[in-house]
Amino acid sequence: MRAKPWWEERIVGAFMSYWLYQHLGNLSPRALENDELYRKVREADDGAPLLHEAAKHWDAHTDGSRWSYCRDNRPDADSGD
Repeated sequence: MRAKPWWEERIVGAFMSYWLYQHLGNLSPRALENDELYRKVREADDGAPLLHEAAKHWDAHTDGSRWSYCRDNRPDADSGD
């Protein structure tokens, strides 16, 4: 697939969509505060180029990027019990 001329823009677009519509929603407000890319995209007039470059990196590297989270929403989850 990578040899196809249309592949790079499709996979980059998929990563961008995932980050925007799924990944951010998985983060707690505290994690969002600490997310550098989220901060840069919010501060930019147009965050698409920043997100596009990040997505190209995510496609090319598997250096420990975290793509899924599990958040414990039970009322007693933060009580230390």
